[in-house]
Amino acid sequence: MTSFKTQFDNFTVETLILGAIAENCYIVKPKGSNDCIIVDPGFPMDPHAHDNSILSAIRRSNLQPAAILLTHGHFDHIGGVNELKSTYPGLKVYVGDRDAYKLTNPIANLSAFHDVPIITQDPDVLLKDGESFKVAELNVKASEVPGHSIGHVVYQFDAGNNVSVVFCGDVVFTGSIGRTDFPDGNINDLLNGIRNKLLVLPDETILFPGHGSATTVGIERKTNPFFSKSF
Repeated sequence: MTSFKTQFDNFTVETLILGAIAENCYIVKPKGSNDCIIVDPGFPMDPHAHDNSILSAIRRSNLQPAAILLTHGHFDHIGGVNELKSTYPGLKVYVGDRDAYKLTNPIANLSAFHDVPIITQDPDVLLKDGESFKVAELNVKASEVPGHSIGHVVYQFDAGNNVSVVFCGDVVFTGSIGRTDFPDGNINDLLNGIRNKLLVLPDETILFPGHGSATTVGIERKTNPFFSKSF
């Protein structure tokens, strides 16, 4: 498991790169607090190696999880939910309301096709497009961007110093976009969602994707081949 941290004025983001698909799990620690928010807890590279798990990263920093935020319900983004929920029974799971069913359906979350069927508990909080909420004393806005997954949401945080951070899951990557060939995928929905929900944000907005390196709205607007000709 690869791990590194990025410091902002209001919080620190620890990136954990997990599993054979190299999924990015993010641990958000507010400044001056031991609480943390876990975004998209996937599988560790070796689920039997406790020093290689999301739990070990949390314990290493003496953190107390306050919430799990799921961008969508595909297996590589939810594989660690059960372990975290069993360890911290009061931990609440947030997910877009149109993707909630995938957490308990191995066919819908695609795990059935990878010989690792995943069935989690029902999520605790179902989010609608544009919904704002507070967790671990941080303000979060959830925006629905379907196309990769019908109920995919992205989470926008105020990082301080007029900078926003968006955990964008599998919507947009550095120089690319998410797959749309799944049963509920739609290329037009995805492109429209990115244009209307992400590319309208300031250039300095930092995007933390579900796979690959972080980028910014400005970089993707100017260089992403799916959008650079449109702006």
